[in-house]
Amino acid sequence: MKLIRFNEAVLRQILESSPDGLILVNQDGVIIFCNRRAEELFSYAKDELVGQSIELLLPARFSQRHADLRQGYVSKPQARPMNSGKQLFGRKKDGSEFNVDITLSPIKTEEGVLIASSIRDISKKVKVELELVKAKQASERANSAKSEFLANMSHEIRTPMNAIFGFADILESHLEDEKCLEYLQAIKTSGKTLLNLINDILDLSKIEAGKLELKYAPCNFKAIVKDIEKIFAQEMHKKKLEFKVSIDEQLPETLMLDDLRIRQIFLNLIGNAVKFTDQGGITIEVSSSFGDKLDSSVNLQIKVIDTGVGIPDQQIESIFESFTQGEGNPVVSTAVGTGLGLSITKRLVGMMGGRIWAQSEIGKGSVFNIALKGVEVSAITCEDPTIEESEVTLGPAKVLIVDDLILNRSLLREFLKDHNLLIIEACDGEEAIKIAKKERPHLILMDLKMPKVDGFEASKFLKQDPDTKHIPILVVTASVVNGMEGEVLKVCDEFVRKPVNRLKLLNIMKKHLPHTIKESATQNLNHHVHPVTPLLDGEVTPALKEDLRNIGGKRISDIEKLMLTEDIELLAGQLCKLGQKHSYEPLLQLGKKLASEATNFEVEKLPITFESLKDLMGRISDL
Repeated sequence: MKLIRFNEAVLRQILESSPDGLILVNQDGVIIFCNRRAEELFSYAKDELVGQSIELLLPARFSQRHADLRQGYVSKPQARPMNSGKQLFGRKKDGSEFNVDITLSPIKTEEGVLIASSIRDISKKVKVELELVKAKQASERANSAKSEFLANMSHEIRTPMNAIFGFADILESHLEDEKCLEYLQAIKTSGKTLLNLINDILDLSKIEAGKLELKYAPCNFKAIVKDIEKIFAQEMHKKKLEFKVSIDEQLPETLMLDDLRIRQIFLNLIGNAVKFTDQGGITIEVSSSFGDKLDSSVNLQIKVIDTGVGIPDQQIESIFESFTQGEGNPVVSTAVGTGLGLSITKRLVGMMGGRIWAQSEIGKGSVFNIALKGVEVSAITCEDPTIEESEVTLGPAKVLIVDDLILNRSLLREFLKDHNLLIIEACDGEEAIKIAKKERPHLILMDLKMPKVDGFEASKFLKQDPDTKHIPILVVTASVVNGMEGEVLKVCDEFVRKPVNRLKLLNIMKKHLPHTIKESATQNLNHHVHPVTPLLDGEVTPALKEDLRNIGGKRISDIEKLMLTEDIELLAGQLCKLGQKHSYEPLLQLGKKLASEATNFEVEKLPITFESLKDLMGRISDL
């Protein structure tokens, strides 16, 4: 008997000392026991709770619903743990409500089912979670506002920069006085510095927002390093620095990489090395290794070595943080720049699945190491079809320039004045649509941010209109919105940001326009020859034009991008049938040419034939 009373006393002490409120109710919902913590939670004395309905401790709006649920629970009792995910509330004696979490444990007895409840006050937890949600929402709104601000600022700064760079290029060809040329070069250098700062900030913003995507394509890694060498050659010569490049002979010629971002990484690392090195030199070392003989990927090890000022040990890790420029080092801390280059470089390397680290010794120099694992070896080689401006003449063709700023239109017109082009202009998207439908230009240079109808909507309309959808559209704009590039490319054929480089613009335009290249240039381009426009031999009937519209320029472009033999052969067969049906020899010949090149896997010739086909369809549509 003493043992039983002892056990009851121990059990009661355990229940009373529980950090959670404990309540026991019978199958009718009447409270038959509660511990001290339950009294504290609900602000009732024990004798005020025992004998009362459990619904007394619930907000009035839940009482009836709870009574119904309780009856169902008694008929099919089962344990329910805390953290059920349901939002539950308790009601204190004064009527105030608080957040609770509850466990239910059924106890079967001779008198029926008893329900034991463990109740925990989670008000503070809920409050913290709500504050975290609000903070997250505020952060997202701030990031959105920051992205919008950066996009608008980018547009506002790039627009005048476009004019500065463009007219500086034009002015350079008219100046002979060395002093004036020196002043002009200072203007261009300062402009490029400003543009680099803008690009760094935008790239960091994109990476932080998770909206920067890598675009993998075949690229010649050795050619990239050679280009970097050319870019810094003048500055290296000025500082009397030696530049060495050592590339593993076993390195495959073409790798699947993001060409733009690899160049950006090299520009950041070499730029820093040149900036902080006054004597000695800079070395690029590239080595490679294959993980498996059967593997089609390679591991890259890249080193950028300089004999510059060096970095203190305590700053080796922090130099990869944003806005950091070697605090405490008098040479480094006074350098010009945002301190974003290495931060962006580290994040880009990380996105590529690699890692970057630095080794340094004050007064002796630094080594920046990059390890990229599993870089795919491209199955095809790539060659650079870029030519010098003096080696190509565009035309004959008609080009529509669309921009709301007359300064930008004047600049583009000046860029193209030496080519065989008829230039027409529009000051907004609405006017561009009218002129394009009437004049049927061979190419449209379209700005995005314009009044009335903007460039995006105008391009979208033109690409959906059967009469204009074949016209190539090259978007030339300063408007930059994170993640928008993909959307813009859905309604245009090319995308170029201002400020526009004249040579780059020319090389893009020549992909879409008839042009002639000097013989000396074609010898340097191997198989990169401009498309020969087929002669319009034969009668172009309305029926032929309709059949060609049914094939669709968009479908042809898609086939050209994918380069699937089956699709090309199917297209070639359709062209041959149409050529025979309408007695139109140029179409028949192009169909046979496509079929032959696809069957014989003459990949290098297919792009030229596709260009000829698109040119022919454009000319037929214009008739």
